[in-house]
Order: sequence, then C-alpha cells, then structure tokens
Amino acid sequence: AYQYYNSSIKKFTRLNEVFSESWFSDSQISFFNSVARKRGSEFNIIEHNGPTIYFEETTLKYSLRICDNLFTQGWSPLVRSLGYNNIVQSSSFHMGFKQSANNIACVRDDNITFFTAPAYKRRALCSDMYFFQGEGSSKFIEKQIDFISSVKASVRRKIIYRTAPISTEKNFLIDSCVNEMRDLGVKIDDLSIRNGVDVLKKTSLAIYDYVSTGIFEAYLSDTPTIVIADRGTIRFSEQYKSIIDELYEANLFFDSVIDASNLLNNEHFTPSEW
Repeated sequence: AYQYYNSSIKKFTRLNEVFSESWFSDSQISFFNSVARKRGSEFNIIEHNGPTIYFEETTLKYSLRICDNLFTQGWSPLVRSLGYNNIVQSSSFHMGFKQSANNIACVRDDNITFFTAPAYKRRALCSDMYFFQGEGSSKFIEKQIDFISSVKASVRRKIIYRTAPISTEKNFLIDSCVNEMRDLGVKIDDLSIRNGVDVLKKTSLAIYDYVSTGIFEAYLSDTPTIVIADRGTIRFSEQYKSIIDELYEANLFFDSVIDASNLLNNEHFTPSEW
C-alpha cells in the first residue's frame, strides 16, 4: 500500500496542504495522508462534526501529535485540557450559527425516522463511540429490536428504519435485523436520499440509538429528537458530565430502550411540541 500511494502521489506536483477529518474512515485516506506528510505537505485536520469529544476515549489526542493544525468545533475544555498551540477554534457553533429560515419553516410529515449506526463486524477505531462495532455489534442490533418491539403497533407503522448509506458498501450485521424490522411493521429506508439533513427536514421525530453527527444536525434543523445511549455501554468524559447528565434528566437522552418506547407510547406525546 505504501509503495502504491508513494507512486500515485507524484501526480500531485503542487500538493502543499492536505485537509482531512480527524477520524480516518478507511485505510486509503490514512496511507495518502502519511505519504503526503513524508513528502513535506502541511497536514491540517478538521474535527469530525460528530460529538466525538464527549467520550472518555477519543482519537483527537492522537491526531494532534501528527498534524500542523487542528480545526476544532471550539470546545473550550478540549483546548484547555490538551494544551496544544495548533488548535484553531472554527465551527458553526463557535461562530454563532443561526438557523436558516427554510429549516425552521419546513413542512414535516407524520413519519418517525429511526437513525441507526451500521453495526460492523469489525471495529474500526478504539473509541467508546464505536461500541456498536466488533464484539458489541450483535448486542447493539438486539437493542434496536427490543426498542421497536416495545413500541405499540400504531406508532411502529410511522417508523422508518434508516442506517448510514455507507453501510451498503461494507460488511455489517444488518440483513437479519432488517427482516425482523419488516416483520414488526417498520418501513425500511431505501437510502435514495443520501443526505441525512434532507431527511431531518421532513420527519416529525428523529430517534438516534448512538451519539452521532446527526444529533447536531437535528438540533440545528429544529427537528424534535431523542437519543438512546446506554451509559452502561458508553463511557462519557468527566469534563462533560454536567452537560450529559442534563440531557438524560430532560428525557432527551435515554439509557433504557423501554423508557424511550414509553415516551412514544404515551398518547399525550406530540413530537411537534417536544
């Protein structure tokens, strides 16, 4: 692989800077960045737009050792704790993002979208945010089925099961889960709409069963959202404990799939007022 990319990179005769997200989604990007770095290119890392720093184990501290600049979402505890001088605070949140009028005024249908992570058989990175990969993938899917099974039939018929489009390109444990979801009366998203933000603008309620980029996107698009994130499985950073605890106390985050399903089963629950 090194020889291939070391040869291929020669066609980029003026490659002075490389930009990459702080998580490497596949080895090709990693090899390309490494070869470019060895050839003298400046390496700039853009923090992934997901809430990765909330976790006890994060890859950012490793990325900082090899990059020239890290463009971060601007979390002050991160900047203080890591103490590097190559951190640049740059993001929609840090710079005072304002919702656009078309996001706020969008017309929503009656569907509920269940956004799930692709449960890969192999673990990609050693971070607590990837609890749904490797050994944890089967249990992760079992919890999805437990959640849907606990929701009453009239609500189930409104649910659309959607996993990340990348799941169609890699080896993951979803086929058996999809069949069970269909048997339970849940619709399966055909992923014809690739951009999750476009889905969020139409759905009445977004449900996530992992702490993902989509949660931020849902908040920014003013979409009612709940998150199932079992703290028995996920270790959150002590630096953000006060924020995390508030989300659970407000019934925006749930440890239990039963508690989350009880909210949906409540006849007085109205997503538009959530």
